[in-house]
Amino acid sequence: MVRPFPITFASVCLAVWLLAACAVHGADLHVRGECQPAGTIVTLGDLVDLRDASHAEVQRLSGMSLFPTPAPGLKRFVSVREIQDMLLIRGIDLLDHNFRGATTVTVLGKKPHREPTVRVRLASASPAKAQKRLGEALMNYLEAAADEPWKIDFQLDETTARWIAAAESLTVRGEEMPTEGRQSFEVALQVSGQPRTLDVVVDVSLPPIVVVPVRAIPREAVVGAADVELRRLDRAEQPSACAKRLDQIVGKETTRTLAAGRPIDPGAVREPVLVRRGDIVSVYVRAAGIRVRTQAKARDEGARGELVMVESLEDRKAFFAHVSGSREVEVLATGVSAQPLSAPTS
Repeated sequence: MVRPFPITFASVCLAVWLLAACAVHGADLHVRGECQPAGTIVTLGDLVDLRDASHAEVQRLSGMSLFPTPAPGLKRFVSVREIQDMLLIRGIDLLDHNFRGATTVTVLGKKPHREPTVRVRLASASPAKAQKRLGEALMNYLEAAADEPWKIDFQLDETTARWIAAAESLTVRGEEMPTEGRQSFEVALQVSGQPRTLDVVVDVSLPPIVVVPVRAIPREAVVGAADVELRRLDRAEQPSACAKRLDQIVGKETTRTLAAGRPIDPGAVREPVLVRRGDIVSVYVRAAGIRVRTQAKARDEGARGELVMVESLEDRKAFFAHVSGSREVEVLATGVSAQPLSAPTS
């Protein structure tokens, strides 16, 4: 005889939870083989067709910005793996969604805009003035989106320069969060009361992040972690060479005074000098597992691993040794030994 399962409030809640969990499923993302976005930014909805998801979920995912639209006439190939990586970066759990369809999307550049229906007579324009006007608009847009020392590089053809010069108003549009690299910006114009939209390809970059001292560091000082920091260069700064990682500087010894706030040239530091000229050093000789210690006088200075010349305290014979520690050098007896220095001839 089968006993009936007792119905309790807890069992009813568990059943409802299980049914709800079974009913929840992610969207099916059918990857398109080709797309041509209408805007300046490619969204997930441009690359895939979302199915089997709620209207709110479709709206949320399809409007997600991914990368700038290629310039007119150009194309970009995006694999499913790249799409998945971009979604992971944006916090989307891929376990909730299924990818189907093509393995690679061909993203075509934005279609060129048609000429305005009303013909506008364009006067000749100075390319330099048009370049300056658009450059100022681009910088205003970038700095408003993110307060960084942006740098831009672009070239205008004669026709585009004439449109920009003739415009009564000019507005730049791009992705919500600017990034470095070559990208397309949409420039909306009003010329003789007629709207006009242009696409301009711009190389956007930022000055590098470099290592700078937080305070002046004297010559022959060992740089500590608290002595330096990472800082992005200003737009106008153009150092020939500078350290971009802390490990290039921290723990090294300065060869000259380092000014506070100035980028550090890697040539301005070296490994700490452990042996200095005139030091009485311990000389360790290794051979067949035996280690012998004696003393000598250093004729050179050197950092760890460097080869320096030392002389015996007994007979003043000179020989080379590798610096192994503070006032310590090491000689391998199996190595090739240096001949004693001969006395200078008069």
